[in-house]
Amino acid sequence: MNTLYFEPTLLANVMPLGLTVIFGLLMLISALVVILARNPVTSALGMLACFVTLAALFIGLDAFFVGILQILVYAGAVMVLFLFIIMLLDLKEPSEVEMSTVKPASIILGIITVLLLLIQVGVVLSKIPTTLFAKIDHEAAATHFNPDSIITSKLKAGILPDAHLIGQALSLNYAFALQLIGIILLLATIGVIVIAQNNAQTNTQKKPH
Repeated sequence: MNTLYFEPTLLANVMPLGLTVIFGLLMLISALVVILARNPVTSALGMLACFVTLAALFIGLDAFFVGILQILVYAGAVMVLFLFIIMLLDLKEPSEVEMSTVKPASIILGIITVLLLLIQVGVVLSKIPTTLFAKIDHEAAATHFNPDSIITSKLKAGILPDAHLIGQALSLNYAFALQLIGIILLLATIGVIVIAQNNAQTNTQKKPH
């Protein structure tokens, strides 16, 4: 059966429940460290631990390609970029006065963000089929794709083509979202450059002549 819209098939076997709980708890703890730590470097290291434990969960789902990308791209390149920005901007631990003067608008926006994330998680969980974590039936999964495609040939051979499935999903289902993420990252990069230039000019003006 040919279809232009990518329909996700059943995922692979999950890791044992004990390991899933352990890695999930470690990921949540490291995420809390990112939020609650007052030192920017500590927050960055907590994010690194969060990326690594998330990669372990992906690998436990037999999504090896995604797990490896999580390590190489996020735990590697992105974390190096974050640490470089922290060092470049010379971010320091906030003082007691700064911690005690939290604006109400910040609290309201934080609550709204958490609620939106919870709603998004609820929507995603409501759409997960009950057979999501069943063993893959490669022959049945192959019927969702073009018979002449590489994905179909690999599925019929009993191989899960992670890279091809992700590429097809991104190019068909999430093309607009992918382009939007690229624009957001570009704007963030421009913002970092502008902030760094302003800090450099400020530091130059403060130096005694």
